[in-house]
Amino acid sequence: MPDPTESVPTAPESVEDGKPARRRVLIVGAGQTGRALARTLSDSWEIVVLDINEERLARLHQEIPDRDVRSLAKDGTSLLNLKEAGLDGAEWLAAVTNRDEINAEACRVASSVDNPPATIAIVRRPEHEEWFKVAATEMVSRPQAVAGLIKNRIERAHQVASGVGLGEGEILEIPILRSSPAVDARVRDLRARRWLVAAIYREDRYVVPHGHVVIREGDRLLLTGEPEILPYIADYLRAGVTRFPLQYGVRTVTFAATEQSPEFWEEIRYLVDHTRTRAALALTPKAHPPPELALQNGKLGVQTVNATDDLATLIRRELPGLDCGCFVIPKEPVGFLGRIGLKRPWFADTLDALACPLLLAAQSHPYRRILLPVLDPDASILAAELAIDISRQLDVEIAAVEVTPPTFIVGQEAVEEQKEALKAVLEVASLYHIKIEQIVREGNPAKEIEAIAGDGDLLVISHRAGQRTSFFNPDTALQIIARCQCSVLAISHHERVHGAG
Repeated sequence: MPDPTESVPTAPESVEDGKPARRRVLIVGAGQTGRALARTLSDSWEIVVLDINEERLARLHQEIPDRDVRSLAKDGTSLLNLKEAGLDGAEWLAAVTNRDEINAEACRVASSVDNPPATIAIVRRPEHEEWFKVAATEMVSRPQAVAGLIKNRIERAHQVASGVGLGEGEILEIPILRSSPAVDARVRDLRARRWLVAAIYREDRYVVPHGHVVIREGDRLLLTGEPEILPYIADYLRAGVTRFPLQYGVRTVTFAATEQSPEFWEEIRYLVDHTRTRAALALTPKAHPPPELALQNGKLGVQTVNATDDLATLIRRELPGLDCGCFVIPKEPVGFLGRIGLKRPWFADTLDALACPLLLAAQSHPYRRILLPVLDPDASILAAELAIDISRQLDVEIAAVEVTPPTFIVGQEAVEEQKEALKAVLEVASLYHIKIEQIVREGNPAKEIEAIAGDGDLLVISHRAGQRTSFFNPDTALQIIARCQCSVLAISHHERVHGAG
């Protein structure tokens, strides 16, 4: 039996053989509820349980001897003890003792640090709920929860969400807090992917989540989607927790047909270590030595591929099974015809074939600024959401660049459309409480943005998939990507966006 008093390292589990590090939950209280919670979560979470009663901790390990659950025989209301248990980097703290004052204090202390975890607590007496509101703690009223279960069985023979569906976490209910980017947004604006809003509960009313419905602070959203990404989407919607690249997949995948410099792999490390990537994998031709790259959460996984495989083959054969959230390739020069719009650049077909963002890495890291070209409304909004999420994770500023060609060339309608696109981007930024610098120029968009982009910039741009290009009707997004010397994070915009509405 594990020693119930063993100390717990604060560093998260490493990523080995491509397996993602588990997310950490601290549980304060090893009573019946705490032990049941540890048993339920320990399959997919790193669990640390704190309780001053060593007998309860010993019982915990007796009940689940085959689970990797760590414990501390210490007071869970002490900041020092919580940090020893792994508070730094924990995503949740659950306070489930049989005393409301202990649960409230544990949540308050956990919420006092920089980058605090989300907190949830059992509340036994309704008059104590004010204690928990100070730390924005989610509350589970034990009397109401039990009464609700019984009521469901008696009146409708229905079960709560945890007892329906597959039971794999594909159905979640979350409250919308004041800090949530979903506050005052329409359901369709969430641009759900691999998940959707199934229901909205507003006070004592049920609201059908049509696309035009506006989400309000205090709403409770019932979400359904793929179990692997749904918890991250829930964190993001609940309180504004960043999500890139998890809305697309958990893994950053890299491919380089030729041997690359150490700076290329350092850019991979920079991206992976500073975003919510859960694992990283390099697809490497058999003839190349495998790259060695130490990440904060382990090593870069390596998978060999045939040296004759081209990008199209790799994407078609390898990526579907890798849960790729961001695909990375070296940024290589584009020929003259591609730069002026007479020929599609070499990366265009790759970009259109991907369901996730493509990073063309030019070693312009660490990024000091994100450049966001404003082209048309729909594509620019998709790029803006991506840029905003990354800027929050990397703590860098965003500059929206609007370059308007002369009116006599493109027409007044195109100019007005571009102004509307900039307005839409700024509205998205205000939704996330992000301030965006505006750079307004007149001239050739590709040339002007090429002149603006410099060392330390990351260009984030959306390209309309399948758009035809010619000398008289060039694909501006592809030209911008081709001409800029900095790293580019691009994503294809498809006409049909499947949202929750």
